[in-house]
Amino acid sequence: MLIGITVSAIFCAFTVFTAVKSSAQVDDASLQEIRDLLDRSELETAESMLENLLQDNADSAELLLLQGMVFLQRVDEVSLIRKLGYSRRGRQALEQALLLDPNLVEAKKELSDYYYYAPAIAGGDQAFAAQLIAEIEPLDEVYYLLARGGREMESGKLSAARETFLEALRLDPMSFDVLVELGVTHRRLQEYTESRAVLSRAMVIQPDFVLGYFHLGLIGVASREAPLQAIEQFRKYIELGGLQAPLRDQAWYRIGMLYEMANDKESARFSYNSSLQVNPEFEPAQSALRELERGL
Repeated sequence: MLIGITVSAIFCAFTVFTAVKSSAQVDDASLQEIRDLLDRSELETAESMLENLLQDNADSAELLLLQGMVFLQRVDEVSLIRKLGYSRRGRQALEQALLLDPNLVEAKKELSDYYYYAPAIAGGDQAFAAQLIAEIEPLDEVYYLLARGGREMESGKLSAARETFLEALRLDPMSFDVLVELGVTHRRLQEYTESRAVLSRAMVIQPDFVLGYFHLGLIGVASREAPLQAIEQFRKYIELGGLQAPLRDQAWYRIGMLYEMANDKESARFSYNSSLQVNPEFEPAQSALRELERGL
């Protein structure tokens, strides 16, 4: 197990691997396709594609990083008996990616997340997770601040996270990732005007950021202001994301909530039913529909 030893010390014993990392050339289009599959939660397809690519590119740190991400995301969807296996394979893929490229900051962040969230039986260690985050700082300060701010958000330190993301934004005012994280933090702090402004900036930088409409809709739900405008944001998310939008059930559910705020019961019922058509097991929509029908 790696715990208790600095990552740099571990990797210096394996410098032979770094000499071959440049030999693995995977085209950017394939890497982006896998990332798109991850964004859409099409994990089985991504896993199969990675297995095929790694047959000819076994020394690609980028592919191993993505494979580790896929394995760890699949932990949430596989049967209990397979969870530990996917968890172990995900950790091993990330460790191998870092053996090939010790400066691959995204792999450090993903491996840090593993040790932060993993139970003790799977080797979880929050001190080691913090060490991995700290090792990102000399390599990429903005990415380090993103990772630190994310961890602060997860631990409920929202004001600290906001300041960390603002610091990152001062270093890179055009960072899409920083703007999104800052926008979400503002919303959670009930700073709705700031959240809307920051997320709108992110959507200018990356116009195909369909999830941005979902985030803007959430501001309307949380603030209880302009419900019809928030409904339009969720509808844009559903329309532009299509069947590949992973949060369609939640979008329809929140549209129903907003229609209830506007006292439009029939439209609310249609929206809750639409949520359940996407995901029949979505309990919040089930509960909301039951309560609505009791009052009709």
